[in-house]
Amino acid sequence: MNFTKLEVLKLSGISLHLEVDDKWIPPFQVNELVLSSCQLGPRFPRWLQLQEEIFMLDLSNNDIIGAIPNWFWDLPSPIVFLNLSNNQISGMLPSSLENMTSLYVLDLASNYLEGFVPFLPDSLIWLDLSSNMFSGSLQWSFFTPDLFTVLLSDNSISGNIPSSICNLQYLRILDMSDNKIFGELPNCWNGRSKLLTVINLSNNNLSGHLPDSLGLLGSLNFLHLNNNSLYGELPSALQNCPLVLLDLGQNKLSGEIPVWLGKLTNLTMLRLMSNIFASNIPAELGQLENLQILDLSWNNLSGSIPQSFGNFHAMASTKLPGYINQPLFILYVDFVRPTSIETSFTSDVFQSYTDQRLYIATKGSNLQFSKNLFFEKSIDLSSNNLHGAIPEELVDLSALNNLNLSRNHLTGRIPNKIGNLYYLESLDLSMNELNGTIPESITALPFLSSLNLSYNNLSGRIPSGDQIQTLVDPTIYAGNPFLCGPPISKNCSGYEPTYTPDEKKH
Repeated sequence: MNFTKLEVLKLSGISLHLEVDDKWIPPFQVNELVLSSCQLGPRFPRWLQLQEEIFMLDLSNNDIIGAIPNWFWDLPSPIVFLNLSNNQISGMLPSSLENMTSLYVLDLASNYLEGFVPFLPDSLIWLDLSSNMFSGSLQWSFFTPDLFTVLLSDNSISGNIPSSICNLQYLRILDMSDNKIFGELPNCWNGRSKLLTVINLSNNNLSGHLPDSLGLLGSLNFLHLNNNSLYGELPSALQNCPLVLLDLGQNKLSGEIPVWLGKLTNLTMLRLMSNIFASNIPAELGQLENLQILDLSWNNLSGSIPQSFGNFHAMASTKLPGYINQPLFILYVDFVRPTSIETSFTSDVFQSYTDQRLYIATKGSNLQFSKNLFFEKSIDLSSNNLHGAIPEELVDLSALNNLNLSRNHLTGRIPNKIGNLYYLESLDLSMNELNGTIPESITALPFLSSLNLSYNNLSGRIPSGDQIQTLVDPTIYAGNPFLCGPPISKNCSGYEPTYTPDEKKH
């Protein structure tokens, strides 16, 4: 066959092992070369030196080992799209990268690249250097003017976030999570970044207050700042953002949980755990009809659990929220006219920022749910100072997967219709002051795989049958001296009390 006129070669996604001699001279000059997952490694293909017209090059997931050869950065080809991700490429990026003035998309994620991140070509709009070993700080001029996706997560980048980031009018996604970035968040957002949808700076060393200027980001859907050292109160300006996910857990935030959070009606996930919030839980949170994950654990919250939590309609429905099908963002590069860049929308990016692992604390250990967060419905109010009864309204949340109310001062009985929580997988009510019998309806929970009712004042026979009969660990019921029956050793034969002595007085 004559391949001299071949312009496009795409062989990705097929079971293929290409073995090419180092001295091979290809008979073609291609524009698009996509050879992802073709086992090209371990050496970087030398025959690329002879390609002078490549616009698009994808050699991702090929087990290529070692440094990118110097000659590659001087190729005459006007490369627009470069993807070398998911290899074992090591070494440093050259300063000559700045001279690749045709480059729009650069994806070098999941390699072993190290050293400083060099200056980038001004043409760049998509940058993914995540999951490498880059270090050092970012220069003020690092952020080139047309960038709209910056993915630098899982490196060792340090220093402050350059304030020049606030001037990127096309920026949509910023992910610098899992680094060593310190200092305060820039308070320079001025309304220019009208398209910014995602900010993920979690797992860094950031400190200071949340800046008021975040409220000027009129398209911000995802704000992940968990596991830093941020302090102070939540700025009311955040209510101006159309937030879908708000994760500020594991910081040093304080004050009251603000009433205005109830105005964020698009909110699907609210995580404020492991802070120093000290207030009642505002009933206005019940206005969050789309909320699917609520985590307020490990704070100093007091008062009772609001009855309005029964209005979390998304937790009563097995349907996915509308956002999951709503197109969000993808890059389309027209290689026929490589100066033409268009943006269209898809749910791909949305899912990439929700497909996280959710850790559920129960029985002193962490259960890991690897399902997409939008398939998970969870309430965690554990380790606070909450009082009063468990609201009967909670049992209306029939699609709830996890309920953790442990380590509080809750009183009264377990709701009699707890069995209405059909999809419940994990229930932790331990270390409270609950009394009365365990409702028989708890046996109607077919998916229940983790249960902890220990250290309460429960009494009577432990229900048996169906799914609960598979939970045979006696520590589930420890610290309830008036319980009897399997799996604990106390026999119910001739054992009368279904009430504690305190209840008999009444």
